[in-house]
Amino acid sequence: MSSQNPAQKSLAYGAYTCLTPGNLLRLAYQPKVYVTLLISLPCGLFGGALRFMNNQPGATKMENFLKDDSVFTMLTILVTFLAAFRVSAAYQKFWDGCDEVYNIIGNFYDATTDLIAFTRNAEADPQEVKEFHHLLIRMVSLLVSVVFADLEGGHEKLGEQNAYDFEVIDIAGLDPEGVERLMASSCKVEVVYQWILNLLVESWQKKIFSVEAPLMSRPLSDLSKGLVHFHEAQRITEVPFPFPLNLALQLLLITHWLLTPLVVSSWTSYTVYAFAFCFGYQFSLWFFVALAIELDTPFSHTRNSLDIRYLQQLHNNRLLTAMEANAKPQPKLCANVNKNLTRCSLTEQQGASAGLAVTVSRRSLASGLSKD
Repeated sequence: MSSQNPAQKSLAYGAYTCLTPGNLLRLAYQPKVYVTLLISLPCGLFGGALRFMNNQPGATKMENFLKDDSVFTMLTILVTFLAAFRVSAAYQKFWDGCDEVYNIIGNFYDATTDLIAFTRNAEADPQEVKEFHHLLIRMVSLLVSVVFADLEGGHEKLGEQNAYDFEVIDIAGLDPEGVERLMASSCKVEVVYQWILNLLVESWQKKIFSVEAPLMSRPLSDLSKGLVHFHEAQRITEVPFPFPLNLALQLLLITHWLLTPLVVSSWTSYTVYAFAFCFGYQFSLWFFVALAIELDTPFSHTRNSLDIRYLQQLHNNRLLTAMEANAKPQPKLCANVNKNLTRCSLTEQQGASAGLAVTVSRRSLASGLSKD
């Protein structure tokens, strides 16, 4: 399995909330800042140059280029409104993507733990039960990986998705021919999902499950909910921002860019101020539009997207933990247990509680995801 730090490509927003030189430097690493600078810097230079030439003796004055700034003011309001609407729509898509992806891995994990628990005390041969556990977690891990790959590709589905490089629990343990058929399929998520359903039906016929049929509806429902959330997430990646609104915003932004130096340069007699006003106007508008374009793809690999590599590793870690917990003996009451129930915390430094606190602390450190 990969030992790559799962959070190294995403910003830890909780640690970067203050406006400091270090945070500004992290912001400068993002490509959208360079693009925005390339757009806004010429506008600022143009406005400063106009102001400089207008200050020269004998130069044609431009103070009366627009006798009434109301037209430019209305255009600025309209552009700002559309840019804010664009950011709001992208922000909503981003958080919808967060909801859907966490629901996907949550539903698939819930279904897996139920299915593992339902095999306890089964009538089938223990070796068949063990093989079912191993095959199930491999398929569920593979399912989440192809889900992320599909969402990463968006509506274009072109090129190699980075999610195919994510860790999967012992993919070498699956039939090589089956894996080849999967990679050749255009509907990988549906193929793996069907494999899991087929596995459950065959396992039921082998009496691998020890519960009655009604209880089996719970994991099947969780699996189906996970697939529904996947289809909802596809809507986020495959339905772009409406083309007419996108085109209108771009035309207004370009028009505003052309008018800004001509109008703003007449607001002041200082060249530096003219440059700063023009540059600041355009940088703020284009930066937020670029941010909205990035938020439109919450499953891509950018500094402001979801860290789906970490989510894949977290999901795998949970699956392995469920296998480990099922294989080991269940906790029992001590022989000298106090029948009078008391309340205490794991960190209480008294008697057995202190030892338990140390054990829990050590395990939490040992079982965490690798940070190497």
